[in-house]
Amino acid sequence: MPVYRFLYSGNFSNISPLPFLGAYHESELPLLFGTDGNFRGPTTPLEKETSKVMQDRWLAFARDGVKGMEEVGWPRYGASQHGMVEEFGAGQPVQEISVVKMDAECKVLWDKGMFGGPAS
Repeated sequence: MPVYRFLYSGNFSNISPLPFLGAYHESELPLLFGTDGNFRGPTTPLEKETSKVMQDRWLAFARDGVKGMEEVGWPRYGASQHGMVEEFGAGQPVQEISVVKMDAECKVLWDKGMFGGPAS
C-alpha cells in the first residue's frame, strides 16, 4: 500500500488562536476546507495559494489513492527513509524536503522536551 507523508509549516496569524503557536496539529484544516478566511482577518496571498495546492493534492488522493498522487507529483514515502516529502506553507505553497532533514528537526524538538519528549 503506498504511503504519502507531508509536513505542514504554515504560520498564518489570522487562523491561529494565539500568535506564537505557529503550525500545530490540525492547524492545516482551515486551509484544506477553505475556511481560512472565516477567522480573525483576511488571508494572505501565500495562505490562499497554500490552501489551493493542499486542496488539489487531497482531491487528487480522493479521486485515486495511487495514480492521483503521482499525477500531482507527490513523492511516495519509501522504506529507505531517505526520500522526499511535501512541505506546505513554509514561505511558499509547497516544496519537497528531505525526510532526513524533517525527522532531524522533529528530533531536536523532542529532545528539548517538547511534545512529551525527554526534557533534561
